Amino acid sequence: MNTRNFPRLFPKKVFLKTLIIFSLFIIQAPGLSAQPGATLQSSVAKTLPTLDGRIESSEWSDARKVSKTFNLINIQGQKTESHLFTLYIKNDDKNLYLAGRLDNEEHDGVMAEADLNSLTMDTFGLNFDNNNNGELDSGEDKKSFFIINQAPFVMDEHRLSWMEKLSGTEESDEPQNIKGQITHSSESGGYYQFELSIPLNSGDSLDFQLQPGHKIRFNLFYFDKFSVSMKEMGFAGWFSDNTESSEDWGYLQLADTQGKPPATAMAPVPAKPTPRTSAQPTSKASASQDIQVFAQIMNEKDLKPENLKFVGSHFDFVLSSFPFKKFTNQLKHENPNLLVFFFTNPYFVLGDKFWNASSQSEVKAAEQMYSLKTSSNKIIHYGGPTYGGMGFDQNLPLMDIRNPKWQNYFSSQVRKHIDLGGMDGVFLDTMDESLPAWAMAPGNILPKGYTHGGWKQANHSFLKKIIDAFAGTDLQIIYNGMSRVPGDKGALPNREMLDVTDGTTIESYGVYMSIDKNDDTKRWYFYNTILQDLKSISALGKKVLIEVSGDKDDEATRLYALTSFLMVQNAQTYFYFTKQSEAGGLHWRPEWDAKLGKPLGSYQEQANRIHSREFTNGKVLVNPNNTSMTIELSGKYKNWKGDRVGTSLSLPAYSGALLLNN
Repeated sequence: MNTRNFPRLFPKKVFLKTLIIFSLFIIQAPGLSAQPGATLQSSVAKTLPTLDGRIESSEWSDARKVSKTFNLINIQGQKTESHLFTLYIKNDDKNLYLAGRLDNEEHDGVMAEADLNSLTMDTFGLNFDNNNNGELDSGEDKKSFFIINQAPFVMDEHRLSWMEKLSGTEESDEPQNIKGQITHSSESGGYYQFELSIPLNSGDSLDFQLQPGHKIRFNLFYFDKFSVSMKEMGFAGWFSDNTESSEDWGYLQLADTQGKPPATAMAPVPAKPTPRTSAQPTSKASASQDIQVFAQIMNEKDLKPENLKFVGSHFDFVLSSFPFKKFTNQLKHENPNLLVFFFTNPYFVLGDKFWNASSQSEVKAAEQMYSLKTSSNKIIHYGGPTYGGMGFDQNLPLMDIRNPKWQNYFSSQVRKHIDLGGMDGVFLDTMDESLPAWAMAPGNILPKGYTHGGWKQANHSFLKKIIDAFAGTDLQIIYNGMSRVPGDKGALPNREMLDVTDGTTIESYGVYMSIDKNDDTKRWYFYNTILQDLKSISALGKKVLIEVSGDKDDEATRLYALTSFLMVQNAQTYFYFTKQSEAGGLHWRPEWDAKLGKPLGSYQEQANRIHSREFTNGKVLVNPNNTSMTIELSGKYKNWKGDRVGTSLSLPAYSGALLLNN
């Protein structure tokens, strides 16, 4: 298990497995106080609360307010400590609103990335007996909320049967039909606060189905210092401490809203996350380089605080495979305008590596259910080139993007993780309307049930599913799929996808070929990749990431790649260079820090085919010829390192110069 993914789904699985053992003790523990059959009455909501995890009297004065002392017990049934718990309850004709405050409690919610035994967490659980039969059946509704490593989580779940627990079944609901926030303050001895909004009838069979005036059995639990060992853990429930039967739970009585005016909002609910549309500015909040570059965070070693601080202060765009708000907040603390996108791939079920799967068995089950297969029902594995900068096994099973269940699973997971990570959108690494060679069955045979046209149609329906999952938000979608290798003079690939997304990626030329392989690849890069493809796509107002690969990582190769890009750079374009053997890694190059300022118009081509572009603080030159050229300079310049440049400058074949005003 990859424990770096713990904060999203791993605690649920550990929680359930441990709770199986824990419940054997707790339901038989002596001295438990219970109030079987008690009812908590909701009131009619007149004001819609802002769900920020901070209870304001102006938001909850119309709610039913009840308090009780939570006497926590350990697994031996012995009392450990007590806390005042205040609960606020109200509803309108569409939603149940709950808020709570647990007083005199310090925060426990940490786990070292590679040490499961270091887990300590406080967690709240809201459980419902959907059919009010006094028994807890599989599929009945539950919610949980907690804070791990400073990241808050509010989750919609359902109860599992014993068999489902043992088989590693996912308890998280899709879609997530709950909104809310949980916070902790260290003031006044420490206290937790939470605010929730739960639909009365979401249409999901795994959620309760209620109307105003209805009654439902429920209980609210709290675990203090939950850990794998359970040595210091305390536990309590609002009505009883029984987690395995609702017979001695109480009831929640919804208010009848008939004839009552609908609740009105006090203030707009803060957007969560806070993405930007393509039309919004992406300028930096702090002084940094004027060359727009993007970073890729794909490996755990990149998550060191000093790395995140550097990335946040030096890059304009980040692709990250770590959808955790803690890391996103660290990045955006350095630059609030930084764009952070969730990196994933629709052709793979990435499991523990990206999806925060609860167990590897869950990944294996998904592989069998959703995988692309041969005519003999054997799973097809990725057979293409690998990326040396990504520290994980890339020989992964391929998924059948035509499978509706896989489409639903992937789109809901993407949306969920983007919301939880506070990210601005998703980066779909590879979407190809043409069936790629690495997706073919052995012997270059089409996958089971596919035609070439069927593959294109499947990609389009898959993309539509993701777009539907983002409906009503400003979340953006960028896909990797506009790359052409030298000699490919046909139309831009995957063009139809560009019309319905926010942007794309050009690889020059990815892991297939380096731009410095020969003169043909260098010339193609400048004239076709930059002046044709990049220029035309960005002119549409679309975001374009361009990833350039070189056999060499020397200054001359990098400058040719960068200055060519700067010929057409605008507010929607972002640059990245990598040595081909290190593709996918986190890189920084010193020339990216040059303070060029803003472009002063378009590039100009001289008689000798040298191209130039003026900036407020300098000039960029490119020689895309196979011979050396000399250019006369009318102003005083220094190179990006600060060395003075004379009145004339010699540019070798296929080279570039980045000049700053002296």
